[in-house]
Amino acid sequence: MRFDYEKTAVVTGAAKGIGREICLALARDGWKLGIVDIDLDAAEETRGLIEKAGGTGEVFRCDVANPEEVAACAEHFFAAWGKVGLLVNNAGIMVAGCVEDVSVEDWRRIVDVNLMGVIYGCRAYVPGMKRQGGGHIVNVASMAGMITLFEQAPYNTTKAAIIGLSETLRMELSPHNIRVTVACPLCLNTNLLETARINSDFIAEFYRTSFTQARMSAAAIAGCILRAVEKNKFYEMPQPFAKLLWVNKRLTPAQFLDIFSLLNRRGLGKPVAMWLARHGLA
Repeated sequence: MRFDYEKTAVVTGAAKGIGREICLALARDGWKLGIVDIDLDAAEETRGLIEKAGGTGEVFRCDVANPEEVAACAEHFFAAWGKVGLLVNNAGIMVAGCVEDVSVEDWRRIVDVNLMGVIYGCRAYVPGMKRQGGGHIVNVASMAGMITLFEQAPYNTTKAAIIGLSETLRMELSPHNIRVTVACPLCLNTNLLETARINSDFIAEFYRTSFTQARMSAAAIAGCILRAVEKNKFYEMPQPFAKLLWVNKRLTPAQFLDIFSLLNRRGLGKPVAMWLARHGLA
């Protein structure tokens, strides 16, 4: 990548999935990586792969739902490197089910991790980026924040909020040369289901099928995200079908929702969603 900010990056949720693949792609270009996760064993595996790829990595255990830990993480890397050029807020969990069936505790947990974790990350790193004269923040959201699917309100809600936060930051931080990208991939085969709390048989089957049939790997998604960073692109929707869905919803938002509401009323919503999943379009 040409867009490097002295090739220093901190990536949350870096132990597996998209976070690991972003680290490996940067490592091949000689970056220093902050490997931030709560799973230290998997994070150490990532560090080993980073070193084999030609980069350097340091593991830092951090629960992104804890603002004190996030602040300590930022302080550590700014002190160790002098600058942090790229922050990737990637850590997240899955909670799904009908609104009334998901426990209050699970609602709070997904908001704490998926949304507040991103907010804490931005709050912790933005002051340092302002002092150093610039930087880039990537917030990993999901197409679930743009094209919502029934029976997964907690996940949809947090991802939509990340998009709104990122849009605000793109404008707010522009005078300080701090750029912002929001990544919105469709389903891909990651470790998301390992820790998921899903109170819906349909959603569980939908994601198992989607992950199996996904047309893009985590490595390919990571490559798309980093190209978006290099080009200073705000929205990154890696899969072509995601862009098509988004355009359709933007052009006719009410009709888009009404069509899926009608399908669901007639018992066709789940079959249509599963058809999309089986064909790698979800």
